[in-house]
Amino acid sequence: MEAENACSLNFQRVKVRDPCSSVPYFLLKLLKAVHPSEILFIDTILCAGSPSQWARIGPARDISTDSSRQDCINLAKTWLTKCVETHSECLWKLNDSLLPTLTIEVGSCETEVRLHVAAGEKGEYAALSHCWGSSVGPSLTTTQDTLEDRKRSIEFDAASKSFQHAIEVTRDLGIKYLWIDALCIIQDSKEQWAQETEKMSRVYNNAVVTLYADSARDASQGLFPDPLDRESVNSVFQMPSQGPNGEPVMIRVRPRYQDPTSLDTIYHSAKPLTPSKLSVRGWALQESILSPRELHFAKEEMYWICSTHSRCECKLRPGQASPMTLGRLGARSTSDNEFRRHMYSEWPILVMDFTRRSLTLQSDRLPALAGLADWFAQHTKDSYLCGLWASDMRYGLTWFIKPSGQEEASTAWAPSLNRRMAEPYAPTWSWASVSGPITYYGPYMTQFGSRNPRYKSYDQYEIDICDAHNKETNTPILEITAGNVRPLTQNKYGPVSNAWLKVIGYVLPLQYNTIRNLWLPPTLPHFEHFDPRRLEVMYDVPTEVPDILAAAQVAGRFGLLFVGTRVERRGARAGDQAVCLLLEGPFDGAESLVFPAGVYRRRGLVTRAGWGVAWREKVMRGGLVLV
Repeated sequence: MEAENACSLNFQRVKVRDPCSSVPYFLLKLLKAVHPSEILFIDTILCAGSPSQWARIGPARDISTDSSRQDCINLAKTWLTKCVETHSECLWKLNDSLLPTLTIEVGSCETEVRLHVAAGEKGEYAALSHCWGSSVGPSLTTTQDTLEDRKRSIEFDAASKSFQHAIEVTRDLGIKYLWIDALCIIQDSKEQWAQETEKMSRVYNNAVVTLYADSARDASQGLFPDPLDRESVNSVFQMPSQGPNGEPVMIRVRPRYQDPTSLDTIYHSAKPLTPSKLSVRGWALQESILSPRELHFAKEEMYWICSTHSRCECKLRPGQASPMTLGRLGARSTSDNEFRRHMYSEWPILVMDFTRRSLTLQSDRLPALAGLADWFAQHTKDSYLCGLWASDMRYGLTWFIKPSGQEEASTAWAPSLNRRMAEPYAPTWSWASVSGPITYYGPYMTQFGSRNPRYKSYDQYEIDICDAHNKETNTPILEITAGNVRPLTQNKYGPVSNAWLKVIGYVLPLQYNTIRNLWLPPTLPHFEHFDPRRLEVMYDVPTEVPDILAAAQVAGRFGLLFVGTRVERRGARAGDQAVCLLLEGPFDGAESLVFPAGVYRRRGLVTRAGWGVAWREKVMRGGLVLV
């Protein structure tokens, strides 16, 4: 049924009637005659500043094809000023901080740009997040040989547009200093590089704003997107119509691929939003999480994110703030316990996200998370051991590599590329010891209660790492009695030369039977529901499997270490399936001379290894060392 005052809109070959829509804007689905393979929306708007004739159709901004225009910069400056002056959840990050070791003094013109060496002074600065690409060569970096020249002046060329544009925006925002990794870290000094990568938490967390070169694949493409790209995804059509009282009104419509009324959509486009090269870069994860304010120059439009809300170039009203992550928990946690619970819930999610991103150098696997690790350590007072946390170590050990073909289609990483990192780098019990995406089961930890429900998007099961059958003592299934790491560089969150964990737990010897193609205990225990045919073995490195199976034919070389139970049916605790580490050992070496227990290396994660209660009743408990 149509209302009497329904307004008719014509869009190409599509005629749509909508009698007083009940949503903030008209959402009109285009017919397949216009976009056969896509479902689109029409955003119905008025010119910014025009009085609204309807309660549900309001004014909006045009998206400039040139984001370097002064009106765009003024808009960004307005967002920054409002955030600094009025956002209570963002004010806690705005402080008079120490400048990083090196920053770029932007000056008032190009001839005044130079590298500034901080001498303990405080000040405000911006930071740049960008993709290096192949264009960043010696001329665009600071080395020991060019440091003195950079202090006098910095000259840019066509290969450094992103740097030039970032300096211009910083200057227009009224900020004196800018931090760019390529220029503000001495790239050929391993000592200085290690020191500065450890400080990334302070660099980005203390920046007034971080600029994002989302539309650029490398430094030569600049901060500002191609005008043709902007125009192709932001078409606006003028349509004559009638107002509520019959008066002629010009309505403007623009096609949108996403629901334009959704507060979850931060920026908008007529085409599907595709991830930028920057957004899938490994180093960029900690940059976005630690930055209190983000100004993005995307090919679709310019947009803003802070702890209070998000803003985009095309909308007048703000959207929702970005999801709660490490850099924003400090303002929202009401107690220390809540804060720690959030921290330990977020870390595995961040690790899973990070390991699905790209790294030019796989040796950056730990350094690229050093800033997050440092921030976490400062706020929890916990010990960091090669990507895992001492207070969450038992659950941290339960990472695994999904078998080939089961990895998410969205990741650009091919499972066949998983490799063991060249030693020395990280111990085998750390996810950092292998390349490629890692996964965690959704956990349940008695000491923290139910973890973040966001885990359920990764797996339908949960992990219990405490002895639920011993409610009086709440004895952990696996006890970690000691541990130590020895950093390989001055970055204590980076690679290590040596690391070990001393544990006490249930250990079951295993041997591989080549005739039956099964992992079998030497004497099959009378486990309830322990069926070797149901064992699910997820090897850490697929290319190691032939060598593992060959070595496993010898008794005493392999075993299972019980670390937790996978709850397949909540409440049916007697049926909790054991989750174990597949270990190889013992080994001769320096470590075995220090500890009397056997020394073992991790080779994978095993699930469906029998009922947890049977492990407690049938398997001996002993001590061993993991390296």
